Amino acid sequence: GTTRNNTIIATAKGFSPALFEVDFTVTEALILQVSESSVSFEGIEGSPISNQSITVSANSGSPSIVLTDDPSATAWLVIPSEPVLGELEFGILPGLLPGEYSTTITVSDVDGLYEPADILVSLSIIESPPSTEKAITTISLGEAFGDPIIDAENSTISFIVPSGTDVTSLIPEFSVSEGASVLPESGTTLDFTNPVIFTVTAEDGSIQEWTVSVIVEEAPSVPFEAKINFQNNPSFTVPPVGYLPDYGKQFGFSSVTIDDVDYAFGWKLRSNGDPIDVSEASDNGGTTATGGAGRNRIAGSYASASIEDQLEGTLLHFQGDNIMNTTGGVKSWAGQRRGNELIWELEVPNGIYDVTIGLGDKDINNIDSRHSATIEGITIIPAKVAVAGEVRVETMTVEVTDGLLTMNGVGGFNSKITHIEIVESTNAPTAGALSFDPAS
Repeated sequence: GTTRNNTIIATAKGFSPALFEVDFTVTEALILQVSESSVSFEGIEGSPISNQSITVSANSGSPSIVLTDDPSATAWLVIPSEPVLGELEFGILPGLLPGEYSTTITVSDVDGLYEPADILVSLSIIESPPSTEKAITTISLGEAFGDPIIDAENSTISFIVPSGTDVTSLIPEFSVSEGASVLPESGTTLDFTNPVIFTVTAEDGSIQEWTVSVIVEEAPSVPFEAKINFQNNPSFTVPPVGYLPDYGKQFGFSSVTIDDVDYAFGWKLRSNGDPIDVSEASDNGGTTATGGAGRNRIAGSYASASIEDQLEGTLLHFQGDNIMNTTGGVKSWAGQRRGNELIWELEVPNGIYDVTIGLGDKDINNIDSRHSATIEGITIIPAKVAVAGEVRVETMTVEVTDGLLTMNGVGGFNSKITHIEIVESTNAPTAGALSFDPAS
């Protein structure tokens, strides 16, 4: 404070003057000050509200301070629990209902020496607008189905499930955006043979359609493989294990089944491509084991023979127009269906195949042949003079582009086929063609 000195003279009639000296001190008041006398908060229901700060100072000294307010304010206002001079931060509790809130915070010193300061704190919360969110946020078909692929941008959800999974009665469990609803409802049993549309309605009434698909993986493809043994009727000769019998039936009579798809095979006339039956019949060489165009040359030992010997020990004539009688002057099968030149075909998917074929005759007395065959127009076994009891087996890679694998005997004479194997391949197909068609 500031100290001052003044002299005062007192006079009265008939008396001598009196002299007084007065000393006094002026002391400055102690005050607490705030940077802002009021603080206003505003917010939307359910949304966070940022804190605000006020600076508290004293015009002299550094007193310890306390804050007092309306006790009910603690239900919505967060005040510093250990305030000190300087910056004080105030916050708003979450989850408040819309409305107007206010209180007065008094800043005072603990010793009561300073003039206190008041801070008016007000809060205004307005209702949040209806939500526009309309997403399927989680979805599950059960642990066995794994996690879905959610494309939020295009509002699609996909599950990939193993081949063979029954998708006709699934129960999806899912959640949607807060405040939204959905149809069909979560927990509804649904058929996902085709994609299912879920309509999600947001809190504001807007809608979004979500497409949920359950995609069943294709079963692993089975490589194409066909194994055919050429022989007489299977009622006389059981085909080798793993092989289908061909005993001269017309194209379309028999088939190979792969992945539940049937692929027809059989014989056709070379002359016009018409299907023809050259199996045993009363008008086609009889109904015995030696009727028709098929033969078993090792009938006596066939049952105990190896698969290789069984394959090479049976055959089918496919150039019956070349079979002559013992004198060589008359065609033995003239006028019979088996007395024609034939081709053999098998339906296959277009692609590349390894083809193994056997030509020949195990009967050492039958050497009047020049066995030859072409596959898809490419010679696999060229014609040569027959060796007694010989069967030649060769493999070649070919490409099929018309859905039919074709074998014929171009270049041969009285050719006989023992067996054929066709296997899907990744090898490069054989290039070029080599064929003969001798006049005699």
